[in-house]
Amino acid sequence: MRHFVSSLFIFLLSGGVPLLAQIIAPPPPPPAPGMSERPAVPAILPLDTSFHSWSTNDFQVLNPEPSRFFWSDSTVRQVFAHAGTDGYWVRACIMPGASVYANHLRLQGTEGAGEPSWEHEVTYTGRYVPVAILVDGQATYFAFELYGPEGGTYRDMMLLKLSSAGEREWLINLGPNYGTTGPRLLQANDQGEVLFLAQHYDQPRLFVVSEGGALLQQINLPLQKEFVPRALTLMEDGGVMILGFQRRYRPTTTVNLAFCRLDAQYQAVRFQEYATDYIDDAFDLIAGPEDTFYFLARTAKMEERVNYIRLGQINSQLEILRSVNYLDPQHGIGYGLTRLENGDIVHFQRSFIEDSREHRAALFLHDADLQPKGIFTLPGWQDTPFTIQSMPGRQVLVAGGLLSRGGWAFRVSLP
Repeated sequence: MRHFVSSLFIFLLSGGVPLLAQIIAPPPPPPAPGMSERPAVPAILPLDTSFHSWSTNDFQVLNPEPSRFFWSDSTVRQVFAHAGTDGYWVRACIMPGASVYANHLRLQGTEGAGEPSWEHEVTYTGRYVPVAILVDGQATYFAFELYGPEGGTYRDMMLLKLSSAGEREWLINLGPNYGTTGPRLLQANDQGEVLFLAQHYDQPRLFVVSEGGALLQQINLPLQKEFVPRALTLMEDGGVMILGFQRRYRPTTTVNLAFCRLDAQYQAVRFQEYATDYIDDAFDLIAGPEDTFYFLARTAKMEERVNYIRLGQINSQLEILRSVNYLDPQHGIGYGLTRLENGDIVHFQRSFIEDSREHRAALFLHDADLQPKGIFTLPGWQDTPFTIQSMPGRQVLVAGGLLSRGGWAFRVSLP
């Protein structure tokens, strides 16, 4: 592990000079007579393509200790989880149904690995796809897509709120044919409003919902077509920082990493793309210290079958301050990011143990400057992690699941 830490190359893009973001400003005045009008094209800034290789031999296996638990259920197909206060956490479980076009949605609130203190089941006929989960205090919010019982592509985006006792307070339909999945697309501000970001055809839309379930605003973000949001987080000034990816078709079809900042009125004020010559996808975004933000992305060299995870830090001007890349041998499955109370950063990605033929959640630990501190795992099968959330002290809550193995969640303290 000492070799792993010392050999890692932490780089600062552009020789240490922060990369500048596009400012979304009012349109320029009309061109002079006889001059053609050319719309401004935002610069797409480069990303570093070096990465650090690692293997499961770098793992430090965490030993059982009193605060740890591991929960699993073979009848569950997917699990999204989010931590509340004092060890309380909520899991949203997708249960198999009578056909491929039908399943069930069950939410459970619990302490540790004990029996649930409450359970709530949503009983529409159709197929559920989890999108995002949030526990704010003792209230639970969950966004999901609901497909009809006959299959097809038509679906409604639903937003559910449950009380601390698991009782439904409201369930609203935000409209048909929304898409995008990202556990951190759902946030609550200091006024008790819930912000939810989803994709509607080729344009993202921000929903602002009151604590009582009234739809206060729905805002089409005036970004370029086919910007797909993946995560959002709130800023100290009331604004919103968004992470996503931008599809482009000229000169070739590609996907670029992209950031967007909204002001306190939820109007877009900055937008910036970053790119390599490959596919640059986005996964997670969290707040950091002093108006900075940590992000998790991925670059895929499809023809070469080489992929790597990018963990980075940006400021409020959308300038990348630092980043580090890790080899990703699992080709785009299972990523998440969280920040511990002391400022350390943890991200996970799926790994595969050749000897035991097991999938595990590999937890990468860094300090606030993204210097590596180790790679950790738990024994046992943990296929396809979906969500990660910090808990008091140095604890993290991780959850996931796959069709063949059921759902799972664990809480563990990191060194």
